[in-house]
Amino acid sequence: MNECPQCDKIFHDDDLIYVESCDEFVCELCHENKFFKCERCDDIVINDNCCTVNNGRTENSWCHYCYENYTMFCEHCDTSYDYEIVNFPEEDCCSFCNDDGEQGEIIHSYSYKPTPIIKLVKFNSRNLETVEKKEIVDVGYDVFKRMTKKRPIITKGISAKSKKFETEIHKGSFGNYQETAEVIGLELEVENKLEQHSISDLANGLIDDMDDRNERFIYLKRDGSLDNGFEIVTHPQSYDAWITNWKTFQPIFKLHEKGIRSHDTRTCGLHFSINRGAFTPLQLLKFSTFIYWNPMFIKDISRRTWRGLVGWSNIFSQPSYKITENTYQEIMSEKNHWMRRQTTFNKIGEVYSPVYSKKSLMSNTRNDRNTAINPTGDRIECRFFRGTLKESTLKMNLQFVHGVFEFAKHTSFENLNVFEFKRFCENNNLNLVAEYMNTIPHDKMVFFTHYYMDTMKSDEDLKNKEHPISYFTMYDDEQFKLEA
Repeated sequence: MNECPQCDKIFHDDDLIYVESCDEFVCELCHENKFFKCERCDDIVINDNCCTVNNGRTENSWCHYCYENYTMFCEHCDTSYDYEIVNFPEEDCCSFCNDDGEQGEIIHSYSYKPTPIIKLVKFNSRNLETVEKKEIVDVGYDVFKRMTKKRPIITKGISAKSKKFETEIHKGSFGNYQETAEVIGLELEVENKLEQHSISDLANGLIDDMDDRNERFIYLKRDGSLDNGFEIVTHPQSYDAWITNWKTFQPIFKLHEKGIRSHDTRTCGLHFSINRGAFTPLQLLKFSTFIYWNPMFIKDISRRTWRGLVGWSNIFSQPSYKITENTYQEIMSEKNHWMRRQTTFNKIGEVYSPVYSKKSLMSNTRNDRNTAINPTGDRIECRFFRGTLKESTLKMNLQFVHGVFEFAKHTSFENLNVFEFKRFCENNNLNLVAEYMNTIPHDKMVFFTHYYMDTMKSDEDLKNKEHPISYFTMYDDEQFKLEA
């Protein structure tokens, strides 16, 4: 009789399977659920060491050793490729991104980045009591930057350093436009699964249905991580412009009738980007904290599996999102261990989840490009949603991103939990998000909230060189465990 080190249950020796990669004997159930077979070297490896590699058509699951030694990363499409199959004609640029024009001009290369066309709501009067109509108006990128130019907040009794940290928008710069510095764009990845039509015909059909040959609303791009698909990219709009202008995007929700899929794929995601200039540094820190310190909630609302979330938009600070007691003690015993530079740990039952510390979020430190929030250039990109062609889901996801932006503006760090966010949504006409959160069982909401509170305390413990304590093992039942 021996104990399986993965589940701590006792089994007969004949019921245990030897795993060479970790030098352990494990039970059949753990062998099936917690390990995978590397599709390159055929080794059996624990799920935490699973890496996603693209071979040009499909994704494969590789062990970390093969990933480190037999892949190349394309900076343009954020994808790791099997370098024995996919060519790299230029350094850090795969053949898919390099080969511009193969599918016709309607689908641009991944590196295509036109000047953004900003859309805002404009009123016929600045006096809200006499407003008779409003319209959606294109605003030049440079004009919008001038409209949203910031200045330090002037407050008595604060230091010059604090004034540089906190800034505000010139409200008088907007004229008859709505007074908002927040504009949101999205990237929706889709694939041609039925292949009844060519990808070029489908792309042309979408542009024609939207009457958008001049690309005033959307443009299409190739992405090497997709299997016979493309990205639908929108120009950025204010949230009110999105809602007012929603009918324009209806042809996107009819793509499924032509064999296009997004949710029912292994690769497709939905990314929202908010212009970085809309955030104050403090608001961006609270925005990031809400996302990274509520990982179970983000996993639910993203509609991804743990494996998909960690692989494509990691919500944790490390690829291994479950740290055992032995590994944790090893990390804490080394003062300069690489994981301690940006990570705090939250203990749930017998495992630890690695979470970005507030210090690392403040400095925008991330462990790789495939992270839940990617601060890139002048955009803050939220990458965690699974792709969708369902209208109500996409609209709710848009409302969620806008809601978290506003929530972070008005809420203290102590209250960045899901109960407070639900209350905020109910009080601010974010009805789709509030309705979704009403479907989450109360016990689960309690668990999410406890996780946030404990992460906040664990972050303080790390500063004081104290170890985290598990406060809510009673909630660590099957429905809440960190499983792949």
